[in-house]
Formats: sequence, structure tokens, C-alpha cells
Amino acid sequence: MDMPKPLSSLILKRAIAPHLPSSSCLVLLLGLPLVAEASSHLTAVTVYPGTATVQRAMTVDAGTKTVIFDCLPAGLDPQSLQITADTGVSIGEMTVDTQDRSLSTTCAAHPLDARIDALQDQKAALQAESDSLDTVKGYLKSYTYDPDHPWKVRSKSENITATIDALRRSGQDNNVRQYQLDKKIENLDKQLQPLIAERDRTQKHDKVTTVKATLYTARNAEIRLNYLVHGPNWSPAYRASLDTSTGKLNIERRAMVSQSTGEDWSGVNLTLSTGQPHANASSPIPRQWGVDILPPPQPQRRFAAASSAFEYGPPAPAPIATPQLTEDIPIRQSGSAMQPNYTPEVVNYGYTTAFNIPGNIDVPSNGERIAFSFGQIDQMAKIVARTSPLLDANAYLVAEIAPPEGIWPEGPMQLYRDGAFVGSTNFNVDQTDKQDLPFGRDELVRVLSEPVRDTQSVAGFTGSRHERQVVHGYVVENKHNQSITLQVFEAAPVALDSNIHITSQFEPTPTKQNWNKQQGLTLWSTELGANKKTRFAANYTISSPKDARVIER
Repeated sequence: MDMPKPLSSLILKRAIAPHLPSSSCLVLLLGLPLVAEASSHLTAVTVYPGTATVQRAMTVDAGTKTVIFDCLPAGLDPQSLQITADTGVSIGEMTVDTQDRSLSTTCAAHPLDARIDALQDQKAALQAESDSLDTVKGYLKSYTYDPDHPWKVRSKSENITATIDALRRSGQDNNVRQYQLDKKIENLDKQLQPLIAERDRTQKHDKVTTVKATLYTARNAEIRLNYLVHGPNWSPAYRASLDTSTGKLNIERRAMVSQSTGEDWSGVNLTLSTGQPHANASSPIPRQWGVDILPPPQPQRRFAAASSAFEYGPPAPAPIATPQLTEDIPIRQSGSAMQPNYTPEVVNYGYTTAFNIPGNIDVPSNGERIAFSFGQIDQMAKIVARTSPLLDANAYLVAEIAPPEGIWPEGPMQLYRDGAFVGSTNFNVDQTDKQDLPFGRDELVRVLSEPVRDTQSVAGFTGSRHERQVVHGYVVENKHNQSITLQVFEAAPVALDSNIHITSQFEPTPTKQNWNKQQGLTLWSTELGANKKTRFAANYTISSPKDARVIER
């Protein structure tokens, strides 16, 4: 069965009379524009966050005067339309028209119509046969022997048995055939339902756009149409799996793509880009910031001869423009050392990054999210048990790794520890030396916070200062059968005023103060043996003027 042409097609409108030698003669005689007979098809799609640029292409014959791209999404941006062609092709004026789908002779039809009609014809034939069997069944039920009216069956007694046997066989054959027909009709319904749903889905957009352009070409050539549509989106997604026995960390990166433009992307070259075509193209320029001194106020003057009085006062100050700041996001350089199984081509344009997905990709226009694998890497991680006792009396596993090389856009990450799902986090590769990934609570590390000791007194030779002493203490026990790397965090007080004096004493000596460039954040890091426990303590003395109102922020 012949399939109809795709909805978006380039139509050849030729009215060639049988007695004319060629279509070119008709064009010369009547002056009609030649429209090439070819089908446009999707060739490439570049998806940005929230938008996508789509490219269609077609091959036209020499002498073609007009090209038509029809059945395009009604939501395309007309200002983004661009027609390009091979060398030697001149492109003239271009027109854009949006109309109801039902008014278009080419867009009202659907490629699935022929298959749906054929299946519905088969179903109608089976249903007609089923109805005829119902008639036969009704007749067989009415053909019974009535002892009160024996003349209805005029046969010998031995023929009555044969007649009953024939009725039984006919009824049995009829029921078997009826069952077979019902199964066939049911099977046809199962085939029709997804086809009808797919046709309704792709035709739910009741508007379509047609683009027509004039051109001149002396040879066969390819014509390409590019346009931008709103709505498509892609986002990165990651999956991290940690093997705690070996310290091996596997990171798989993926991309989730979805679109509902009304146009299926079938067999296209798909590119995912971090660019944003509809973001502001330029940064705002601040207005002049003028600083002036107002003149002294002038005395009021009144003229008796005038019916009205004129009052003089200082002019209103000019508005001061507030400078608007824009954030420049650095772009990391590519150069990944990973060896994935299915790797896109990563192209860094300096200001944006593009991921070219290998192969011909299908993305239906039903909003379904399609996942593409960007490959995976394996790294050795340092596993530590991390706790902040004042905030949470639990220890959590953290995998410390070197930031992976290459382009890693920020996105959600699913976390698995020894094959079990433990949660999710936001993965954002920063510029630090180490990247931390959380992997849930460590139930075999017990953390005990001692009661906080908080005392206050008066200090100084004249009792002019107020002194507060705060003591924190923690005990951590390792219930594992092997030693662990333990990290304990403590937030030490930081003086925000020069009149406040703070002294701190730690036991044992901290591994690092102002951890990760955060003022006051103290870190103890130690190896804690199997079934061992250790204690950490911090003693703070906060001195301030006696009458000062000290607050904590």
C-alpha cells in the first residue's frame, strides 16, 4: 500500500498538456512559475534551554522559480526564518502565511490516514460477516421441534435425529466462526487505537505555517530553511554510583530532551547547546551618576501689580540611575580524558558549548522526555565520614574526587551507594581542587554532643568588660570493622566589631581553620580505628564592652 507523502513537502505544480513536449515549454508559453517536485525533510535540530533551531532541506531542479515549505509549526518565530542554498542559487522574496490546518490541502491529510482507513475497512468487512452470523444464529434458535404441531417437521422419525444433529453442527460452526471474528475485530481495534491517538496528537495544533520563496537556479541544488521555535528544552542529568569497598566512583552523564512543537523530529542530527538565543544580547549601560550641591533657597517674591504670585524655589534634583550588574559565567575548557561507550562530540565555542549527539535521533512532539547517554567515567574517590554535631548528630558519607575534566553543565544527580539509591543532589563542577559528593548517612558512626557550657562574668580592672565563655564537646565512635577517615566541623565565633575580642582553644589542634575559605569554619580530620572513639572540644571566650548590646548573626 502506498504511503502518502510527508506533511511538510515541496509541491510541483505543473499543468502539462499531452501535446506539449515538456514542462519547460509550458512555463515559457504561459509564464507560470515552476515549483520543484520534492519533499522537504528535517536534517538538523539544535536545542537550547527553552528554544530550538530547526533546519529543513530539499533538492530542487534547474529552472525552479518558487519553493514552498508547508505544514510548519505555527509557533515558529517569523523573524528567525532564513533560507540558504548551494552556490549559484539566488534567493528572492519570502512570504510567510499561517492558517487553519483544515484549510490547507496538504496539511489536512496525515501520513497515517491510509493505514487507518485500510484497517477500518477490514474491521467493517469483519463486522458485516459477524452480523450475518448473528442472523444465522437467530434462525437456528427458532428451528425447533414442536410436539403440538408435528406438521412443522414433516420427516420420518429417523430423520428427526439427523436434522437435530445437523442443527447442532451448524450452531457449533457458527459459534466458532463468531468467536474467530470477534478476536480479529479486537486485534484490529488494538492496531487502530495507537494510530488514531498518534494522528490526533500530531494534528492537535490547529494552525500551520507556510513559507514561500522565489529563487533562480540554473542547476539542481539543495535549499535549506532554518527557523526557531519556542518550547523545546534539554537539561543535563547525572548518575553517580559509589563502591564503598574499593572507593571506585562511576559517574554517568545524560541529557533529557523534550518538545511539543507539533512537529516530530525524526532521524535528525541533534545538537544540544548551552547558548540562549533569546537572552539579552547586550548588557545595560549605566546612566550618568551626577552628584551636586543644591543652591540655597531663594526668598519668595510677590508683585502687588500682578494678579498672581510667582514663587521661586530649588529645582527638583535629577534622578540618579542605579547601575545594573551582569554576571559573567566562566566557561570551562574541554579536553575530557574519559573513555565512554557512547560519546557525543563536544564543541567549545568559547562562550557556548555544543554536544553533537551521534546517529540519527527521533524526538516525538508529545512532551515525552528522551534520555541520551553522554558516556561515563570511573574515578577513585576518598571516602570520609563527615559530621557537624551541633547541627545534626549523625555522620554522612562523602566521596572526595578531583573535578572531572571536560564540560559538565550543572544539573541534578542521582546517588547510589553499593547499588542502593540513597538520594539526589545538584552536581555543579566548580574550580576547587576537590569535588564533594554526598552518599547518605553512615549508621555505624555514632556522634554524641555533650551539653553546651555557657557562662558569663565581668572582666577588666574596673569591671568595664563583659566576658562569656562557651564550651562545646563531642564524642565520635567508629563501629565499623575497619578504620575510617573522620571529619568533624565546628563553627567558631567571628568578631564583626573591633571592640569584640575572641579567643579560641581547640582539642585536639584543628586540621584546618577557615575551611574552604569560610571564615570561622573549623575542621578536624583524623583516622579513627575500628571500634574506637575520640573526643573533640572547643573553648571560646568572647569579651565585649560591658554596656554593649552583643547579638549573634
